[in-house]
Amino acid sequence: TLELNNALRMLFDGVSIEPQTIDRNGRTGPFVINTMGNIDKEQVKDFRLIAEEMSELAREHVDQLMPCASDNPSPSQDCIDLFLQDFVGKAFRRPLDQDDLKGLRQLYKAGEETGGVTQGVQYVVEATLQAPSFIYIHEDASQGARRLSDFEIAQRMATLLWRSIPDHELIEAASQGQLQDPAER
Repeated sequence: TLELNNALRMLFDGVSIEPQTIDRNGRTGPFVINTMGNIDKEQVKDFRLIAEEMSELAREHVDQLMPCASDNPSPSQDCIDLFLQDFVGKAFRRPLDQDDLKGLRQLYKAGEETGGVTQGVQYVVEATLQAPSFIYIHEDASQGARRLSDFEIAQRMATLLWRSIPDHELIEAASQGQLQDPAER
């Protein structure tokens, strides 16, 4: 629960957020590298309720989450992509690939068609906070022992230091390939 609350504070920077609780029932929780644990029905419900609450909060802070869209009822695709890369990329702890962007753009557009920019942002926030890429830390173990990527190193550092998701500086360092060298960390 600590990791979840820290991540929400990081995603909604500067917004006062009520602490959230996930009923763990003795299971491993968010942001734990975990290949065997499953989320039970009550935890799914908890994540859904938190995602709904946070998406309502997002409606009130669209200008902060998507500043390029303020006073613009139809933001450009670049503006939408900037919001998606920033918010969802931060939540997923990695850059979004083209498949991610395609699905998220469709989700945003469905919301925008229904209720404008605010609804588009709300749809994306709600889906993001229930996505496995937010709830779990993913590391590719299919290749056996290997060197961690810069984004995996950033995630491990953030989890160790802050029990949260990587901040902007850590993501930027990972994007520039600066985390492979221990002297750069």
